[in-house]
Amino acid sequence: MTLIIADHLGEDHIIPELSGETKVAVLRELCEVACRDGNTPTHEQALAAMLEREALGSTGIGDGVAIPHAKIPDLNELRIVLGLSHKGVEFDASDNAPVHLLFLIAAPVTSKSRDHLQVLARLARMVRAPGFRSEVMELNSATAIQHLVAQMEREMFEDTAA
Repeated sequence: MTLIIADHLGEDHIIPELSGETKVAVLRELCEVACRDGNTPTHEQALAAMLEREALGSTGIGDGVAIPHAKIPDLNELRIVLGLSHKGVEFDASDNAPVHLLFLIAAPVTSKSRDHLQVLARLARMVRAPGFRSEVMELNSATAIQHLVAQMEREMFEDTAA
């Protein structure tokens, strides 16, 4: 079984405590991590694509979760970044509650792969799993968070072909 999320969510792509206090600030912080390898695109290009997507409708899905996602020009591979905000961020979520858990998905524009859609579907199911959100929020290290996400993905999708 392929761990699609865990394969793209390394410890260096996890922010245990976001410093941003606004929707734009946390999106910028997540995009900086997604694009910090120095190759194209710049985090500003990624942020512009994320904000364009958010203008269509908030990716805040409720229960303190947002899954911002967009196709990014000049991106060469799928990237996932996870950020936590214990304080909470106003994100125009469907339930109007602050967001605490943000999974950013950046996908290449030219990708013929459906990986980003599969990641989005898996994340939407994972964040609805009993106890997952509270467990993640209790952890304070990227290592522990990454292990929990991988464990949850294995438990939920072990019988699912990737």
